[in-house]
Amino acid sequence: IDGTKYIYEAVNIAEKISEPEKRSGFLFALASILLKDDPIAAQGIINNAIKTLNKMEPTDLGRFFIQISIPLSCEGEDKNWYGDSVTIANSNVFDSISLFSKHNPDDARQIAENIDDKASKIRALAIITKIALAKAKTQK
Repeated sequence: IDGTKYIYEAVNIAEKISEPEKRSGFLFALASILLKDDPIAAQGIINNAIKTLNKMEPTDLGRFFIQISIPLSCEGEDKNWYGDSVTIANSNVFDSISLFSKHNPDDARQIAENIDDKASKIRALAIITKIALAKAKTQK
């Protein structure tokens, strides 16, 4: 079974999510998954994630999590909930940029240049530079 088909379907679903934080988080994660099999499509997806990210307030861009809440009470009783939060690998801009820079630092730099928030852009470019320098050092 070709799993990339399901990733493309997940991307289509993620692009319809109304909350920008969740939409960008899922898109970053899906782009990272797709990077190995289809780097061109992955780059388009991460660029869409960054467009969504640019619509958000630049507070705490490094965190992405999904809150899961399960009601434990019956109707008419005091509300009791069980809840937790989970994260998805490479679901924030910095983890995703890091993965992309390991694959191709030049493409990652072009992607990072699209980040509007200056502090986040500088941090992403620093991550890319660190990875590119380490890669160059090992290739000598």
